[in-house]
Amino acid sequence: MFKTLSVFLFSFALGACQYNEMVSESDFDTGEEIVVADTSNKNDDVNHFLIAKQAYSNQKYDLARREYEIIIKDHPRYIEALFRLGNIAMRDNKLEKAQDYYNRIINIKPAHAPAHHNLAILYLKQANKHLNFYIANDENSDNQAISRLLSALDRYTNSRTTSKSELDELADLVGAE
Repeated sequence: MFKTLSVFLFSFALGACQYNEMVSESDFDTGEEIVVADTSNKNDDVNHFLIAKQAYSNQKYDLARREYEIIIKDHPRYIEALFRLGNIAMRDNKLEKAQDYYNRIINIKPAHAPAHHNLAILYLKQANKHLNFYIANDENSDNQAISRLLSALDRYTNSRTTSKSELDELADLVGAE
């Protein structure tokens, strides 16, 4: 019982700090220079990026995902697109796909802290899923009560909306020009 309660408290403490906004995205590194000889293709790249960025900020994640995937086809080392694709996959609970995107970033830039952070959150989500399965399928009534409590905490955490700080809004305004 004490072991289960300890795991629960640890999961709760880590989960509480999880959903601030899976890490500030204000300091991206591209991992490569985007050099395009054909100016029409360059304009297409810029248009795809602007559409993707606007869709992402407006929480239109399906459109953002499609646009970032187009960018990644031509620029597979573009870290900002990979990072946002990982975040979208995480939001859609496609954890293996998100893990792949974050690992690709880490292979390009091993010191990319936001990718490591989100990968750690992903591992916690996976561990929580397995822990919930164990607790729900264990016959101990205390574990079933803890399972219901963890489910309620998950619903609460998933229902929280993210808010931008004044600095994030200022960075968006400066980046939009």
